[in-house]
Amino acid sequence: MPKGKKKVQEQEVEEEREEEPDEEVEDTEEESGEKGAVVTATVSGGYPVIDVEEIEGVGRVTAQKLREAGYNTARDVAFASVKELAEILGSEDRAKQIIAAAQKLIA
Repeated sequence: MPKGKKKVQEQEVEEEREEEPDEEVEDTEEESGEKGAVVTATVSGGYPVIDVEEIEGVGRVTAQKLREAGYNTARDVAFASVKELAEILGSEDRAKQIIAAAQKLIA
């Protein structure tokens, strides 16, 4: 391969590796209408980061269990296996329900 083409390819690879900085979007009470509500979503790689507690059927205690196991976002849960979550939650049916809700949320 000619040296000029190799340099161009290397430069393209380096450009692909560069990531865009994360954006943060805040929704304050004036915009949402809810007093004291602040919702922060970070956009990373084109996907919004949605906290596990935003998943339908996930409350404070379940969210804490998921976070302790390394599932911090709805996207993490949406791509988890039923077996992995069933071990954390203690129920295969509940794991299926939460995975389905997470997949719906990120779609």
